[in-house]
Amino acid sequence: MLRALTGAVLLSLLAVPVRAEELVTVVIDKYRFEPQAVSVRPGTVVEWRNDEKRTSHSVIVQGQPESDRLFPGETYRFRFETPGRYEIRCGPHPDMMGTVEVTR
Repeated sequence: MLRALTGAVLLSLLAVPVRAEELVTVVIDKYRFEPQAVSVRPGTVVEWRNDEKRTSHSVIVQGQPESDRLFPGETYRFRFETPGRYEIRCGPHPDMMGTVEVTR
């Protein structure tokens, strides 16, 4: 019993508070990313949500493979871990561009 209690006390001392996941939403509408540029901290998840009525889009994060097509109402999420500036574009609509700036 004492051994279990000692273990529980040690575990509680080692527990590290976990912050809630940060989520930033970018809306896709009228062939635009809105907002076009976002600034986030490392570990933040950016979600792109297609609010178009009929058009599908995809999301390409610089250095990553293209997402699946997002049909109206669908979302794509990507967690940014490394500081830097990332160009974002839409696969089928290359004039749709945005940026995500990851800063400490």
